[in-house]
Formats: sequence, structure tokens, C-alpha cells
Amino acid sequence: EVDGPQNQALALRGVTDRVARPEDATAGLFEVGPFADLVGRRPEAVGLAESSGLAARLNDPEKLQDVDPSGGTVPALISGVLTGPAPDAPVALAVAVNGTIGAVGLTFTQEATPQTFATMVPDSLFQPGTNRVRLYQVEETRAGPRLHPVAVAT
Repeated sequence: EVDGPQNQALALRGVTDRVARPEDATAGLFEVGPFADLVGRRPEAVGLAESSGLAARLNDPEKLQDVDPSGGTVPALISGVLTGPAPDAPVALAVAVNGTIGAVGLTFTQEATPQTFATMVPDSLFQPGTNRVRLYQVEETRAGPRLHPVAVAT
């Protein structure tokens, strides 16, 4: 047995309404953080800008091939690392599956690997067969968030 993360105990004590949006039912579990309103939207509807100049490598991209949503499991954990020159500060990344944003998270340092990302997206975004994941750097502007495509290595 291994103790879970320190904040997990807080969530289990009933403060999850401060983390997610329970009023949005299951979808509220994925609407987290300052860009929660992007979840469930199409990137084009948010507003696309020029490329971010960033690149990413997904962990286990083969799991996005031959998906069977009725089989009981889907590859809902989308994770990886930004590659090449990346900002020193955490990057807000929107993760879209099959054209719909499923999560927005910040990059973090894991052990000696900076600019790591890991998000959970709703299983409802997956379709049978091959699924497409796109990443976008989120920029906050006065007019609202803008999405800058991130090149994903395949």
C-alpha cells in the first residue's frame, strides 16, 4: 500500500467542490483550473492563433489506435513532455481529443524532466478505432483565451 498525494485526502473529505464543478455532473470533474471554461469546446470556437513554436511527445501514443470505447477502458490519461526549447515557467496546455477540448493543465517538473504534462480527459471523447489528440498552448489575452497549436511528434 502507498499513501496517495497529500491533496487527495482533502478531496476525499468533501472539498472537491473547490477543485471541480460538481454542478456540471460528470463533465465537472474535468473543468478544473483557470481555463475550466474551455473544456467541452472546439478549439476553433475558442480562437486559434499562430503556432506556439513548442513541440511535444506523447507517452504511449499507440494506445490511441484501435480504441474500443465499449471495452471498459480508454486511454483517458493523456501525458507526455514538451520537447525542444520550452519556456522556463509552466505552460498551460489544452488537450483536445477528436476535435473537442477535454482538459487544460499546467506543465510541471517530474524528477529531472521539466515541462511534463498529464491530464485526464472524458471517456466520452473517444471513438472506435484511431483517435486524434491535439495540444494547444493557452494564452490569456484581454479578449479571452487564445490557443496556439503545439506540434505533436508521432
